Formats: sequence, structure tokens, C-alpha cells
Amino acid sequence: MTLVVPFAPGASVDLLSRLLAREVSRTSGDTIVVENRPGANGIIGAEFVKNAAPDGKTLYVANVGSHAINTSLYGTRLPYDALRDFSPISLLWRFPSVLAVPADSPAHTVAELVALARHRAGGVTYASAGSGSGGHLLGEMLRAQSAAQFIHVPYKGAAPAVIDLLAGRVDCFFVSYSSIQKQVERGQLRILAVAGDNRLAVLPQVPTLQEAGFDQVSLQNWFGLVAPARTSVPELRRIHCLFTSALAQPEVVRQMAEQGVEAASSTPAELNALMRRDIQRLGDVVRAVGAAVE
Repeated sequence: MTLVVPFAPGASVDLLSRLLAREVSRTSGDTIVVENRPGANGIIGAEFVKNAAPDGKTLYVANVGSHAINTSLYGTRLPYDALRDFSPISLLWRFPSVLAVPADSPAHTVAELVALARHRAGGVTYASAGSGSGGHLLGEMLRAQSAAQFIHVPYKGAAPAVIDLLAGRVDCFFVSYSSIQKQVERGQLRILAVAGDNRLAVLPQVPTLQEAGFDQVSLQNWFGLVAPARTSVPELRRIHCLFTSALAQPEVVRQMAEQGVEAASSTPAELNALMRRDIQRLGDVVRAVGAAVE
């Protein structure tokens, strides 16, 4: 069985996928190979799996970008239909982004960051992992609700954005906690808020954006398992059982939680409903901020 991951080796999603693949292999005896096919906001990996044989041997780690945001971001240019071309299996994990600033930033709260964006000449710059990414949309949500000057600086992935954040070349970044965990622990970066419904268990002292007064700034990053369309129902059920059993293992839950990630399985219908809901909800945001690729 091949698990296609649309991110580079060493990225947080890659590490989480390998953790889960090892557990499934250990408990089932099946050999699972993680294959990285990064690039183009998940399009490269998704198109590869779309065209794979529907025999249950090629699976894809779908996410809010590849299977929700991309639909409105690329429109008719998208070489796959997120709903029609895939068979949903289960949610795998989810996590909110966090709003991070360099350790020497004058902003120690979201309110202070907004004040800086309002009064500093040129405003405040915010990094993202690319135009149309979750971080981009969150930055635009904050700009809209605060009516402050937040200027988008897109990067090709989180890693180069973190490098520039550390160097002070950008002022802030909505990013996964796992992507900056080491830098936060070393005191190089500071987290102002969590862009989700709840505080992170690993960061109990950090408020949510809602608690900070910005209730319209929220986006749940989710990752789920899908197979090519027309994969047989018995095979989908078998794979669902393997992965949901692995997600329930205490060691898997613990290791994910340490990275600010919630292990979360679902039924195929629930994953399908989540995709449909976010295609509509986040599509509205993409269109509102003019992020769609022309």
C-alpha cells in the first residue's frame, strides 16, 4: 500500500503520515510505503492518486487545501474534482494554525500587533506558505476584521517563511505549531494566539483569536484519507478499519498531541460532509479576498 503525501520529506505532515503508517504496518502486517509528491498546493499528489488504479493500494493524504480551498482557488484549471474523483475514507487529524511573531517583536498580544499595523508606516507584513493557503486566508480574515494594514508576503512553503520570520524580514505568520515548535521552545519565536475554537493543550497560556477579540479569524486545518474513485466498498471498509484503529492507539494520540495535533477519525460520510462544507465556506473567503488564480 502506498500513502501519497503532498508535502516534502521532513515536513510536519510527512512526519505525522509516517507515524501513522508505521502504526498501521505494525498492527496489520501490511507494508505501507510513504511517497512524497509535493508541489502546486497538493495538485501533483492528488492528480497522481486520481489516476491510480482503484484497488486500495494507492491512498492520498487529502487536506483542507487540496480538497477544499483549491476548488475555488483554481476553478476550472484544477485537474481533479475533489468530491467526484476520490472516495473518502476517514479524517486522520486536525489542528489550528497559530499566529507567531519573532521574539523581539514589539507586539506581545494580537491587539498590540493590530495597533502596530494601524500606526506603523507601511503596516505589518504577514507570511504565508503560498497564495490561497490557510495562512493567507487567515491573514486576510484578520486584516478584514481589524481594518488594519496587513500586507501578504507569499512563500513556497512554510520552511522558507519561517526562516524569514526568524530573521525579522516578515512580521508575523499563521503556521502550524509543529512547524515552529523548536523555535518557540528555544525562545526565537513567540505565539500570540491560536486560530481555532480551543486553546492548544501544549500551549494552555496562549489565547484563541476569539478570546483576543477577533472571532472571525478561525480555520481548522484537517487531513483525511482518500482513495481513487470507484475503489470497492469492501476495500474501503478494510482500509478504514486499519487506519481508525491506528488513530485510537494511545501512543499515536500522545505523539500527535505533543505537536499540537488532534488525532481524529471519522466515517466516510462525515469526511465527505466536511469537504463539501469547507469547499463552500472557504470558497467564499477565496473569492472575497481575490485570491483565485486567473
